[in-house]
Amino acid sequence: MKRNAPTNSARKRLSADQTVFYVYKGVKTFAYSESYNILVTGGMDRLVRIWNPYVNTKPTALLRGHNGPIFHLFICDREQRIYSISTDKTIKVWDAQDPETYEGNPEMMY
Repeated sequence: MKRNAPTNSARKRLSADQTVFYVYKGVKTFAYSESYNILVTGGMDRLVRIWNPYVNTKPTALLRGHNGPIFHLFICDREQRIYSISTDKTIKVWDAQDPETYEGNPEMMY
């Protein structure tokens, strides 16, 4: 009995089943919060972007302050915080409800 060889190609998704977020220089890391219904991305351009998952045309917020590419993001729902870590050896803490609250606030920038 001849068996069909398995195919290694992924099934193409319908255009209605996929969402593409265009980010200059690409995304290196992301985090999603079901509680706040936000998607957070970071990458080589040193910006943290906050997205509404249903609106992929532009981010709802741009967080500036890192001097190196962002390589890790974490959303802590309990503390209502977004943590971003970059190659400039800094961890920045942002308020998930009002992300620009802690920008430039030295007590909250580690």
